[in-house]
Amino acid sequence: MKNVVAPVILIILLGALTANSIHQAQAKKIKTAKARISEEKKKQAILGKIKGIEEKLKEYNPHLSNNADTNQFLETINKIISDTEIDLVSIRPLSSREQAGYGFLCVSLKAICAYHQLGDFISKLESSKIFIKVDDIKLKLIEKTRLGIGRADVSKYGDSAVAELVLKISAVYKK
Repeated sequence: MKNVVAPVILIILLGALTANSIHQAQAKKIKTAKARISEEKKKQAILGKIKGIEEKLKEYNPHLSNNADTNQFLETINKIISDTEIDLVSIRPLSSREQAGYGFLCVSLKAICAYHQLGDFISKLESSKIFIKVDDIKLKLIEKTRLGIGRADVSKYGDSAVAELVLKISAVYKK
């Protein structure tokens, strides 16, 4: 019986060692699989966000032209200025730029207007046929006594608060 015990213990020990090494290998594979699943879930979440952004961009596509049409941009601005009756002091082109597959035609304009005219002007810019982005806006309340100095007709504004407006805007187009 003593001769049988030693081989049996050896077989049990070898079996336990083999089971342990198999268990460790499987545990490592499971850990790797869980890490891959976690990474895949993160990728799917990011892809879901990208898809949502792409859907939102589809709404803007009809307003994006396929080329940089400076004349159309300036005509649109001039029409809106005329419609809102703001007093244009100056308009000057800025450097065009590109970003993420889109081009931007940029201008800076300086004008004098009442606050309600400014609201109308911005509203019409945003609802124009071309996609126009307001990049920067600066307002400075001005005294009406300054208005008469070759800038604007003082009587036109009545009792409304009047501001000097410096606006940087861009027409966005597909590259």
